[in-house]
Amino acid sequence: MADTKFINLVPLGLTRGVSLHGAYILILREVAGKRCMATLVTQEEYDMVSHAMQGERSELARTVRSMLDAFAMNILCVVLHNNTPQGEYRAGIIMRQGADVRTVQQHLGSAVVLAIELGVPIQVSENYFNSMTSGNTAEDGMVSLAVPVSAMDENLLHEAMEQAVKDDNFEMAKTLRDELNRREGLAHISSTAAL
Repeated sequence: MADTKFINLVPLGLTRGVSLHGAYILILREVAGKRCMATLVTQEEYDMVSHAMQGERSELARTVRSMLDAFAMNILCVVLHNNTPQGEYRAGIIMRQGADVRTVQQHLGSAVVLAIELGVPIQVSENYFNSMTSGNTAEDGMVSLAVPVSAMDENLLHEAMEQAVKDDNFEMAKTLRDELNRREGLAHISSTAAL
């Protein structure tokens, strides 16, 4: 991890899917450039981040600030991670208490809200950022985005597959179906292992 290079990000905005109405998207831009990274968030996370970007203070940030003060801790940064096999993005909140540094895993939306409201950097590994930003740039107020299929939750995959069939885009429908089948296989393996 010491050799891993990180890129600082700033929230650029939020948007909703045009053809996929269940898609809630957080757009982050690199601080020292024009490349953008799109991450899917839940509707609840979308609302939370929207309020934070408008300068509203959340109960979450007030509570965390009180805990940090009570235990003489501070947040160093928020690090975005690869999404889970189920299409959920996560983030590590890196905290320090004296010489002790710890990471707490959190939902991406909550972590971004804390970063915005508490003024801490949002970071992502350079390799992950590069894999997520192919062609995503911010120029003249316009942002072009692509979101990988692996980043979509199950409901959004179903919605996208229905749209692909309506549009006679059978290659995309097959890709989406294959991703759903892959996840179903992972779920079956997990439930079998739990027995």
